[in-house]
Amino acid sequence: MRRSTEGKNKEFNGQLTSQLKDLDFADEIALLSHNPLHRQEKTDTLNTTSKSLGLVIYKNKTKILRLKTDNNRPVTVGHEELKDVESFTYLGSTINKE
Repeated sequence: MRRSTEGKNKEFNGQLTSQLKDLDFADEIALLSHNPLHRQEKTDTLNTTSKSLGLVIYKNKTKILRLKTDNNRPVTVGHEELKDVESFTYLGSTINKE
């Protein structure tokens, strides 16, 4: 999955002490983005890279969590819109909108 984010100079500026681009572990990845176009671009790049490696993004397992934004522009994989959620668990830690 590193291929999909490698060389990109786009970073997440949250209330963290460092800037994160994405979170990767084994077959799980959390893409971090600060604007709608960037969200879709990262998702498209991940999808293209995954396909080239023979991997599939399972749309029913892939979710969108939006923090501090009013923009509800859909994020899609192919022509399928990904579901928005209020919280999700990543590597045992729950992340939510609050």
